[in-house]
Amino acid sequence: MIELMDRVICDEKDFKIVKLRKEDIYNGSLILVNKNHKFLGSNLDLIEVDDTYLYKYDQSPMYVSKLMDNSLKELIDAINGQQKMVAVSGYRSKDEQREIYDKSIFENGIEFTRKYVARPMESEHQTGLAIDLGEVVENIDFICPSFPDIGICKEFKDLAKSYGFVMRYSYDKEDITGISEEKWHFRYVGRPHAEIMDKYNFCLEEYMDFIVDFTFDNRYLFTTDKQEKVQVYYIEGKGDNTEIKIDSNKKYSVSGNNINGFIVTVWL
Repeated sequence: MIELMDRVICDEKDFKIVKLRKEDIYNGSLILVNKNHKFLGSNLDLIEVDDTYLYKYDQSPMYVSKLMDNSLKELIDAINGQQKMVAVSGYRSKDEQREIYDKSIFENGIEFTRKYVARPMESEHQTGLAIDLGEVVENIDFICPSFPDIGICKEFKDLAKSYGFVMRYSYDKEDITGISEEKWHFRYVGRPHAEIMDKYNFCLEEYMDFIVDFTFDNRYLFTTDKQEKVQVYYIEGKGDNTEIKIDSNKKYSVSGNNINGFIVTVWL
């Protein structure tokens, strides 16, 4: 999320005013990255995947965003899944994504590649907020790893929303996402957003369209599976600097959407 401690310019009894910069629109756990919205973020804060939790595809260092690392570990702990799945791919640089895309075209053809591999700057892997997982088998397909709907993989998928993860690409959303179903590709959006998306069967594109209808004065109220009450609303970005109003004395977070504004989450 966007670090806000040094952004408070007014702190009243009931609310505070926080100043956000234009570049903040392109950072945070809720940024939408796809063929229409290229990755423009800059505040990557990466951490190496802990191999006591996940096997690694080729034993070379693999990284993910610190925003999702603790939640990923907590989810694996919750299903007693330590070293029962393999981390196939996490963060990728622009050059790595280009290499994977070009190699897939050479080996699999353009039609297959367009279904399963995003072009450079259009891949969630460049954000560090996505991870491809699979079952531990002898031969692992890097592009389409096996992630069966049984055993530890099913347990991970079923509990993912409670820890802020969504299966990003499902078969019934292919016309919206532009990507074929990828059961192995999980994206961190954070709590409570993963639960809200699950409730309405939203993909991330649909969730972005949904949440812009809610404002500071007309917030979306949601109760999580743990009976926590939260409010979510959208603030449109205004030029180089945007001042947003946030309730005082409440836990909150702010994420850019990588399009035109910010999503504020307040825990009541």
